[in-house]
Amino acid sequence: MGSFSKTLQQTKTEPEIESPLTVAATQPEQNPPALWEDPRPDLQDDHRLWQRFLKLACNLPDEKEAFKLVGVLNGIRAEGTQLVKGNNGFVLRPIIDPTTGWVSQKEYEYMRDKYMKPHFDSIKVLLQVLKQESWHW
Repeated sequence: MGSFSKTLQQTKTEPEIESPLTVAATQPEQNPPALWEDPRPDLQDDHRLWQRFLKLACNLPDEKEAFKLVGVLNGIRAEGTQLVKGNNGFVLRPIIDPTTGWVSQKEYEYMRDKYMKPHFDSIKVLLQVLKQESWHW
């Protein structure tokens, strides 16, 4: 048997391997939710609050600041952060649970300090607006 025939014979018995591009092209397209939509609708206790909080962030007068802030807030919510009532309004509280939230308080604090602190003044204003609006719900 010649080398070409031998190669042809081997090709027929080897399993067909799909390229990742072929697999991806055959999968249904999954679009992530818009940044202003709550990425964690499974956390029902504050889902409605997050929907409003993210929309408020999108509507800041400075569009560049709004885009950055809503991205940060969306990310911390996706990881597992809740809006809970504090003594003077709403506060952001991490869910410390590797299966549904943050791995540790330390991880949350690192991300908070790195990404949220630059937007602290805007977040504070948005939380106050949320507090005022929540009396009407």
